[in-house]
Amino acid sequence: PDEGGSLTEAAKKAYEYIVKNWVVENADGTMGWEGTVVVGTLDTTGDFDYYLSEPVNLNDLKGLAAFVLASLEYEML
Repeated sequence: PDEGGSLTEAAKKAYEYIVKNWVVENADGTMGWEGTVVVGTLDTTGDFDYYLSEPVNLNDLKGLAAFVLASLEYEML
């Protein structure tokens, strides 16, 4: 249970940060999601430096799908 609502408030704050920093508004009224690395691999160490060196993609499913699921949860708060 979230007595006092502190967890709910933290979740709302985190979601709003996500929207502010990674959601982009397109000219046609739709939205885009930016900042997800193009690939993930098990062939390397997968460390912080590896992911920083990888290119990012607009609307990559790995990031966009997680955002859609987070949005559904946010709407239930």
